[in-house]
Amino acid sequence: MKNKHFLTIALSMFLALFVCCSNEKTEDFVVEVANDVLRSEIITYQDSFMMEKGKWMMSKGDSCYVTVYGKVLNDSMFRYSISYISEFGLLDISPAEFVCNINGHTVFFRMAAGAATYYDDRHFFRIPLNRRRALEERYFPHQLADYLQWQKDSAAGKTRDMLYILHHPTICFLTFLRDSLIDKQYESGREEDWVKVKIGDKEVWM
Repeated sequence: MKNKHFLTIALSMFLALFVCCSNEKTEDFVVEVANDVLRSEIITYQDSFMMEKGKWMMSKGDSCYVTVYGKVLNDSMFRYSISYISEFGLLDISPAEFVCNINGHTVFFRMAAGAATYYDDRHFFRIPLNRRRALEERYFPHQLADYLQWQKDSAAGKTRDMLYILHHPTICFLTFLRDSLIDKQYESGREEDWVKVKIGDKEVWM
């Protein structure tokens, strides 16, 4: 019971400290980032990584978006991992809880609770199939058109070469103590990876 109470408080603090709801009624649940440091770090990542590393994909007409993965580390510490995505598959594994517009770009926010398992039939959350197509058309139109053409070609017995890229982008790991940034690191890997954080005289994996 005590643990449940702690998690409720921690999650409430996690959302309240960093986001505030918009009054606009839009198709997606849109919020604003209320923490200036987090907002600034997202813009920096957009300019230095997404626009640079995603240049080749965007030159072909593909979509590329920053994604922010958040999790509660303990009762007063939070982690935000900034990365980017260029296809819809990641949102199937870990659906976006909300969407922001930062610096004129769409940003998907995802929480650790939404990615508790990688088995398709055992996710805690998933995007309904009818909603998925609408989101693909809106955010990844070029990739969707390419996929539908591939389906047509396959049905007609045509074959073509496909290029698959295993991609682990540079991730910006931000660790906050309450609403203050105490650690920032750039690493390749996965958004949920632990990183070594210096707290006082000690280095702690978290």
